[in-house]
Amino acid sequence: MYPTDAAKDRVIEFRKSTADVIGMSILVGPNWIVNAPEDTLRTVAPTLGGVLMVESAS
Repeated sequence: MYPTDAAKDRVIEFRKSTADVIGMSILVGPNWIVNAPEDTLRTVAPTLGGVLMVESAS
């Protein structure tokens, strides 16, 4: 959980900047991020809501 949108956005930007090396699968809500394997996130997303962001490593 993050106290501000700016704090959450910094984590998302960092994750995006490293996605080409380590990949990224996160579920992003209004003040939270869940980091887990994509299949897990697809399972919980209907209950939690949020936006699924997935990028594979190169």
